[in-house]
Amino acid sequence: MKIPALDCGKRERDALRRLLCEAVEQACLRPWDAQFALFLRSLDPSAPPALLLAAARCSYEAAQGQVHLDLLADAPAENPFLQNWWPRFADWQVWLHQAPLLVAAGEETTPLVLSDGRLYLRRFWQDEQRIVEGVRARFAALPLPPADLVAAQLDRLFPARSPQPDWQRIACALMLRHRLGVISGGPGTGKTTTVLRLLLLLQGLALQGALPQSQGPLRIRLAAPTGKAAARLSQSLVQSLDGEAQDLAPPEVIAAIPRAVETVHRLLGLRADGRVRYHRGQPLAVDLLVIDETSMLSQELMARILDALPPSSRLILLGDKDQLASVEAGAVLAELCANAEWARYSEDTRRWIAATCAYGLPVPETEGSAREQSVALLRHSYRFASHSGIGRLAEQIRRGQDTQIAALLDEPESDLRLFLPTNPQELDALLLHGWGEEQVDAPGYLHFFRQLQAGLRRRLPPEELARQCLQAFSEFQLLCARRDGPWGVGAMNRLVTQLLQRQGVVPSHREWFAGRPVIITRNVYGLQLMNGEIGITLPLKLADGQTQMQVAFAGANAEIRWFSPLRLRDVETVFALTVHKSQGSEYRHCAFLAAAEDRDFLHRELLYTAVTRARSRLSLALVGGQELLREMIAHSLLRRQQMFSGEAHE
Repeated sequence: MKIPALDCGKRERDALRRLLCEAVEQACLRPWDAQFALFLRSLDPSAPPALLLAAARCSYEAAQGQVHLDLLADAPAENPFLQNWWPRFADWQVWLHQAPLLVAAGEETTPLVLSDGRLYLRRFWQDEQRIVEGVRARFAALPLPPADLVAAQLDRLFPARSPQPDWQRIACALMLRHRLGVISGGPGTGKTTTVLRLLLLLQGLALQGALPQSQGPLRIRLAAPTGKAAARLSQSLVQSLDGEAQDLAPPEVIAAIPRAVETVHRLLGLRADGRVRYHRGQPLAVDLLVIDETSMLSQELMARILDALPPSSRLILLGDKDQLASVEAGAVLAELCANAEWARYSEDTRRWIAATCAYGLPVPETEGSAREQSVALLRHSYRFASHSGIGRLAEQIRRGQDTQIAALLDEPESDLRLFLPTNPQELDALLLHGWGEEQVDAPGYLHFFRQLQAGLRRRLPPEELARQCLQAFSEFQLLCARRDGPWGVGAMNRLVTQLLQRQGVVPSHREWFAGRPVIITRNVYGLQLMNGEIGITLPLKLADGQTQMQVAFAGANAEIRWFSPLRLRDVETVFALTVHKSQGSEYRHCAFLAAAEDRDFLHRELLYTAVTRARSRLSLALVGGQELLREMIAHSLLRRQQMFSGEAHE
């Protein structure tokens, strides 16, 4: 049966079509969502209109990252149209009887699922059930190695002792107790340092035969949601294994730690048609899987990962629970880390921490669930000093507070500043010179090109020149809230290029030029280049004596990998970058550009992620000033998940 397309340009006679058109015109639905409601009606013409409208809104919410429509919640306060529409959902409890072909409680194969006042598209409900099942199965307590042996290993891995709890050490001890563990922490709290020591601890115990239920060395796999995140973790691990790890563990343990990190898609063998090579029927051959930057994992990918893991394997998840969630539906890391700040550890958990870490944690007012016993929150930032304006602003944002914003921005000699980019001279100066030509701690893009030109004049060897340029480019990054629009990535890339052309450091009308920074926009497994990796275009003298432009990328072992531009099809210039693409990176000087006209895209998590990319200096270029800053802090992109509601307590 062909469903006539919704045509909101003419007067619809059908009542449902009129309502859907009105919702589309008010930007409360997309045309796709409205068409979905009409499709459902074609399956069951007797379905109540309220259910069809709710289904359309559920589809819309899914596109915003929500996995269900909460029918018990109040209508969005800022949307008068939805407030008038919402009372239609009051009789949701009878929908199961009125439209059994469309909605059920989960036991049937209906396109919609209704559970405890929450309306799901079936695939999101199924993913949620698979995650709950997989996670809870891994919370069962494991036989533990002797506490004194673990304490001795931790003493070697964490030789510096403090009277204050060392949460990195505590995290390693906690990860031994269950088959699933979560380590979360803000910028500079040492997540990568912790996971290196955790790998050395677990593999060391396994090689000693002291890890119950393990025989011989652990088969370890490391993964991340994006190619860029995978490359960064790999680089960090290689440097650490060749450096500090030599004093922390025996050579045979270090040799048994993998150095390669793969994308989650490659780990699962995800194909273009959506099928995966590894699943419950054909699980991964792995004893321990570690996934970094878990905040970027969608609910669907998390469900697939849990399906693909053997029941006996361990899963360790790393990430910042307050950072941006996946661009797709779900916020699994934030859900797993609920209440982590309170350290609501049970008596058994506290006893284990005391025995292995020699720290007596306070007794919580309420002991947490089984899930909370497997979560460790790293609390000390080694990146930001206590007086850092960036660090204090990030904490204000994380807590949703704006009481100290004005004072932070007014502090003399601060490491952050706010200005209005509507003044072209100020914006141009920021992009070219950063905080000023003499401010080497807060450079702009002209500093990078001067470094490049100096290296060319000195005729540095190609490898050395490439390393210098890659490092110099990472000193500054302009971040945008979105790709399109006058303040988006496209417009800013064009502006920076024009400014550099006026300075005479970039030639006009040439696509590939010395210094052009490019970002890979799609995984190219044949070249071992991953989505998000950044390379620098440089003149390279070839064996025949000719000079050609080549693009230099840093490899996992700090080697330089060269590629002809002719082989790089999926690349873009990257003077400007979206905040989403910047996740997992840090820059000495970072500038965040946003405008009030894009407020639909602006929220607390986006701001927090942008702010925490800065290491030494932060420039907030906001069209809307402090008021826009306060709006973003107040507007949390709350993803409503309740996967572990009603969870059992220890």
